[in-house]
Amino acid sequence: VIVNALSSLVGVLILFYIAYRRTSLLLLVFWPLACGLAITFGFAALAVGVLSSATAGVAALLVGLGDDFVIVLYGRYVEQRQRGCSVVESMRSMGGATARGVVLGAVTTAATFYAFLITDFTGLYQMGLIVGTGVLFCLVAVLFLVPAMIGWSEAHHSRRESEPRLHIFAFGIERLHGELVGVGDGVADGATHGHGCELDLGDDADDAAPVIFERGDGERRQLLAG
Repeated sequence: VIVNALSSLVGVLILFYIAYRRTSLLLLVFWPLACGLAITFGFAALAVGVLSSATAGVAALLVGLGDDFVIVLYGRYVEQRQRGCSVVESMRSMGGATARGVVLGAVTTAATFYAFLITDFTGLYQMGLIVGTGVLFCLVAVLFLVPAMIGWSEAHHSRRESEPRLHIFAFGIERLHGELVGVGDGVADGATHGHGCELDLGDDADDAAPVIFERGDGERRQLLAG
């Protein structure tokens, strides 16, 4: 069952990448389906226990049915964005008639598999119960996660575009650069206007000689040490 689920997920992700050419979309498909499958397997462990050989392929059925919900919702969102609608308007359109159609399709699909519950064959009974319930679990995961992930992605990209790109890994270097520029300006100013500079510090703080700065305009400043 695990191999079946993983191979089905990998195949669906490859098809999505070929169709949309967006790496970020793979996460948009993977996480809702993975959550739906995890909840479905937990339900199967409680309701059925041990799966028969006829129900070993339920993971592939759930992946094939659950990715349709993502395709319809994301396709609607992309269509609205290409028309020039904002993120809020596109999300509202995706969560309106499109989401209601997805819910109706999921309910009818689950009802089709629930029809197997009237049979006496154990394999069909388990498949109808697990797949029918799993479709509803995948629907809930898609309805909750897909809009949230799309909204987070749009906010993340807009914030990254608005921030300056020079300070991503600065670690305070821009402040050090400003201080060095200030020191350099001071040194250049002193070299341009000053003719002499004397600095004499004695070994004893009490007997320290005065520090004399002489500027070109005749002004003399004397700072006594200590």
